[in-house]
Amino acid sequence: MKIVSISELKSRASAVIRDAEQGEEYTIARRNKPVVRLVAISSPQNRTELGFDPSVGIDGDIAEPLLSSAEWGDLFPE
Repeated sequence: MKIVSISELKSRASAVIRDAEQGEEYTIARRNKPVVRLVAISSPQNRTELGFDPSVGIDGDIAEPLLSSAEWGDLFPE
């Protein structure tokens, strides 16, 4: 298992991900403390393919909020 800092990960993300895909495990550290483990997904069957279906339409104005300000306040009471 290799340890990589967040700043190093930012500059080497592609290489780190490529290594992880090949089976290498990484521990990502912040201020020398491990915070995240990066490993490859072992089974491609567990992945969900996202697709676009052009026959699906959107009704209404997509710029309109889904919730009113009153409903929004109900979700996050003070």
